[in-house]
Amino acid sequence: MMKGAYTTIPIGLIQYAIVRRKLNHLKIYTFLKCISSGHLSVKANSYKIWAKEIGISEKTLKTCLDWMLKNRWLSFNSKTQSLRVVSYGQLKRKYKTRFHTALKFDRPNFKDFRGLCAVALIGFYRNSKKFFDKKNKVSGVINGIPRKSTYALPKNYYDFSVRYFAKCLGVSVTTAENLKKEALKFGFIIVKKNYFYAEDFKGKKIPMEFIKYNVKKLDKGHYFISAKGVLVKGSDLIKINVHLKRKWWGVD
Repeated sequence: MMKGAYTTIPIGLIQYAIVRRKLNHLKIYTFLKCISSGHLSVKANSYKIWAKEIGISEKTLKTCLDWMLKNRWLSFNSKTQSLRVVSYGQLKRKYKTRFHTALKFDRPNFKDFRGLCAVALIGFYRNSKKFFDKKNKVSGVINGIPRKSTYALPKNYYDFSVRYFAKCLGVSVTTAENLKKEALKFGFIIVKKNYFYAEDFKGKKIPMEFIKYNVKKLDKGHYFISAKGVLVKGSDLIKINVHLKRKWWGVD
């Protein structure tokens, strides 16, 4: 039933579903989007078929549908026994999401749906961070040690910390870490450890004397002293293996 179907899910809606723990609701909404043009008949065995296709229990499906009707993700016509699936544009306005980035969903099933939603959010906020870092020419300070913004990164990788991700979503670090693990499990992201020699703002390696005078200010779990200088453990480098789209949703 899902073969050849696809839809583009707004990032703001994905974030809402993740943060508010409505991922099953988004699964159902996405499924209904994929199998219809916005209207579909409800037959005696529809719930059973839909639940099997989505990979959830019929009880869970019915509970989610009740919530979706109450919160106007769907509407039901009792005369024609049909459901109307509310547009993305309406939900964007309802939740006041301002982003124009979307995830193209064209999977045959929902087995990796959480991982796909996770990488969409990681990709969106990682790309946003990269854009603003470049725009603001961030040199910054990592774990108390200044470094240049121009140090070489592997192609298509960019540093992106779990703490920063958690702050973007407004969730706990544990939740953000679990989302990262979910994306990693399905191969949607590749992670590399990020170590580099600390440099001052002139591009010279920081001398050992710096450690002697600043040892109390530094996070010892994130730096190591070697013969070549101060080796810093930075945020993980992330490569995204899913393409996000720019999309504008018009008024219905």
